[in-house]
Amino acid sequence: MLALDLATALPETVLAVFLLAAFAFAVLTRGDTLTGPIIGATTGVMGALGLWIAFLPAANRSAFGGMLVDDAFARYTKVLILWTAGVVLPMAQAHLRRTGQHRYPFPILAGFAVLAMLLTVSAGDLVALFLAVASLAAALTGLATLGRRTPRATALTLRFTLGLMAGLGLIAFGIAILVAATGATGYSALRATLAVTDGGLAATVGLVLLMAGLAVFAGAAPFHIWCGDMQAGAPGSLAIVLAALPRVTALAALARLGVETQGPAQGDGPLILVLIGGGSLLWAAFAAAGEPHLRRLIAHAAVFGTGLAVLGMAAALATGTAAGMQAALLVLTMQAITLTAALALLTGLEQDGRPVTAVVQLRGFGQADPLRAAALSVLILNLAGLPPLAGVVGVGFTLGALSAAWPWAAAVGAAVLVPFAAGMLRVIFALYTPTDADPPDSTMPALSYAALLGGAAVMLLGLVTTWGTVERAARAAQALWQ
Repeated sequence: MLALDLATALPETVLAVFLLAAFAFAVLTRGDTLTGPIIGATTGVMGALGLWIAFLPAANRSAFGGMLVDDAFARYTKVLILWTAGVVLPMAQAHLRRTGQHRYPFPILAGFAVLAMLLTVSAGDLVALFLAVASLAAALTGLATLGRRTPRATALTLRFTLGLMAGLGLIAFGIAILVAATGATGYSALRATLAVTDGGLAATVGLVLLMAGLAVFAGAAPFHIWCGDMQAGAPGSLAIVLAALPRVTALAALARLGVETQGPAQGDGPLILVLIGGGSLLWAAFAAAGEPHLRRLIAHAAVFGTGLAVLGMAAALATGTAAGMQAALLVLTMQAITLTAALALLTGLEQDGRPVTAVVQLRGFGQADPLRAAALSVLILNLAGLPPLAGVVGVGFTLGALSAAWPWAAAVGAAVLVPFAAGMLRVIFALYTPTDADPPDSTMPALSYAALLGGAAVMLLGLVTTWGTVERAARAAQALWQ
């Protein structure tokens, strides 16, 4: 039995052993001089683990008495996390060197954050979920402290840490209340208990607090403040790491929690998710319409994508079908690719030796560097959910799932796209507006350049071929209902 459990959790075990060995080797030898090799080795291990998980058998398995679940949904999100992290870490290396922070704790902490993310999306028990999220919060807090070089950065780090601790506290209180109300910690046991008795007000309060805590980590409204703050003020290396990875992890955990404890068309899950998702859409749309700060605008786009994904989950719970969950996975996949590719350029843009922070500072970049400006334009259009790019696939699937559950919600979602798209299009307008001042410039390493152009190319070709992503997302979503 133990052998089967360890085999199920073998990818996570391999990553944990590698990170411990890398940490010990760095401490006992030359320390910071090994930062580059550690980043390279960590990237290679994550890429290999992603390939391994992608080709695992399709059977659904569990380990340690159901505390960890290995199904198509977990494997899909794990591959997305590992491959995104494998691209993000080498991209962050250039920013680390430029700011004098090229030290070995960064890849080690980032690796442990990824390990916690893998455990979070596999959690099938409330105890396992709390331990995984607590480990994630500790690793992200450690990463944030590495960027404390100015008083403003220190203040942002403190706010970020307090936000994570608040989210973790909500999760802890929610779990405590749920366990007190139902006497169960496993998701399947919770579902069986709630099917017989709704658990009363206590179970509802516990579920609300637990979902709210996960929404903090996902950056969903009204718990989204840390997203804009960290994108606006964090070093480029940290901004790239925080752009997509915690969001994908928290929303995957939220999806599993909702489906495996509530089931289709049961409980208060759909209503809670509609409030979180709808609030995220509305806030992001109208905030983006007038946001002057460039990276904060990108954070608004990430919150908008979070809202779409959460609404897709709500539709899945309300209708009892996997279509909404498939839409959520597609939105998260497109967002992870697009945000990573866009920040590969935006975090390194400078004008007169200072970082570019305002949208208007992009003026003249289209004439100075047509290729990179065109790639950024494609990515911005994709974030806005406009055709003919791959981002419209996720938006279309989400609105279709919403129309099956609540036609009015689909209409509101489509209407909200208008002010949001208008706010995002300001970036493209600025790119191609002539200016007498020197245009911004960016010295990009080869990998960042490849990520920018590759991400734009994937989004351009997305309506022609999705390389099986739609089908894989459908199988992953269906696995939650089995």
